[in-house]
Amino acid sequence: MSGWAAGCASSSREGRPCPGRSRVPARHRRSHPRGVRAHGDLHVTTVNRLERYKFGTVGKALPGTEIRIAADGEILVRGPHIFREYFNDPAATRESIEPDGWFHTGDIGVLDEEGFLRITDRKKDIIVTSGGKNIAPQNLENLLKNDRYVSQAFVYGDRKKFLTALLTLAPEEIVPWAARQGIQDRSVEALAKHPRCCN
Repeated sequence: MSGWAAGCASSSREGRPCPGRSRVPARHRRSHPRGVRAHGDLHVTTVNRLERYKFGTVGKALPGTEIRIAADGEILVRGPHIFREYFNDPAATRESIEPDGWFHTGDIGVLDEEGFLRITDRKKDIIVTSGGKNIAPQNLENLLKNDRYVSQAFVYGDRKKFLTALLTLAPEEIVPWAARQGIQDRSVEALAKHPRCCN
């Protein structure tokens, strides 16, 4: 959960309104085109402001926040509001925070030319092939799920020479298709093995 969302949830439980709630009328909070979207683990590091935002991003760095993208694509942040250490866990601190204060978020992303940050994946989800190529499976999985006949997609290939995708069929689409094709056994299990369906 982002710091903004966590703070909001905490404030709501304590009976206090979340910061900025009054800016957008209640009836528009979910669908308001200029709703606030923020990024941060235990802190807020970026925010799309109501007067300056870009769809598909989590906004620009807040004042006093530095953001950079590491060589492997991980988002690193630094600033006075970033926590200094994990409580009683120096090993986790060393793993997550560099000596010069850069915090490894675990998110993969890109900064555009205007400074807007877009999160593309989680670092732990990155596949590294046997050839050393880093691949974000989420992008491929989303492309596969764009097919109307696919309900779920899982891409695998860590330390392998090639990627493999496991797909599940969308019954609400594949069964009517099979009926139009004159296929007698229209169970999803049978269609998954049918040569006209999955060839």
